[in-house]
Amino acid sequence: MSERDLIIVTLAGVQRFITASRTTTDLTTASRIVAELIQGAAARLQNNVDATVVFPGHGPESHRDAHLGLPNRIVALVSKDRGPDQARCAKEYIVDGWTRMVREVFEDGTSPQPGWPVVQWVSVSGDAADYQRLWANAHLLLADRKNVRDFTQPADTVGDHEDKTELCTVSPQWRSVTRPRKAEHKDHLLHETLSVANWVKRLYLHTGRPSTNGIASAPFRKRVLQRRHEKAVDNQIRDLHDAVGDLIGKTDLPR
Repeated sequence: MSERDLIIVTLAGVQRFITASRTTTDLTTASRIVAELIQGAAARLQNNVDATVVFPGHGPESHRDAHLGLPNRIVALVSKDRGPDQARCAKEYIVDGWTRMVREVFEDGTSPQPGWPVVQWVSVSGDAADYQRLWANAHLLLADRKNVRDFTQPADTVGDHEDKTELCTVSPQWRSVTRPRKAEHKDHLLHETLSVANWVKRLYLHTGRPSTNGIASAPFRKRVLQRRHEKAVDNQIRDLHDAVGDLIGKTDLPR
């Protein structure tokens, strides 16, 4: 009999974190953030000689495309009695990874707000050959673990003062914070009132994806181009072109 520990480390609240996005870029970045945190923690476990990562897969290909499948948990077999320590290490990697992302975006020592990430784990021991039983036991424990909420409840103040900032306009469970320096010269971000998590989604791993408006209007723009040869449509395009030029103060816009 080969005694092993089966550990499950899960990142809770992923759906809420991702869907609380104002733009398609935010949505994509949130997915990539989750994948990066999980894949990084899994790779760290995989580097241990006594660990076998069952899920997610590892390697350059799986890491590159991880956001497509969006794993939010790690399942691994480790040496008997090493499960709790290895699970705690994976949790620390995820928390530290998110803190690093926050510091990279804000560049001023800003810390994450309580409530994200929420990492939960369980560890069970047994015969590795009876994997199905280990899996079932781990899931029973995980279901119980999800009913226990351990979190920091900060005072709803800013520093030592009672003055409170506005609520985040995307995730109102958090208060907004001062705009990062990276966003100071971006005109489209001047009036954003966002929490730490949503500023990170807005500015970390910017991939230059098409805007939400661009994606939504694509079918309409395609039909306009298909009928460009019609005089009435061409006149409408020219009028719109001239109006945009007047609005932004440019008369030499490409047609």
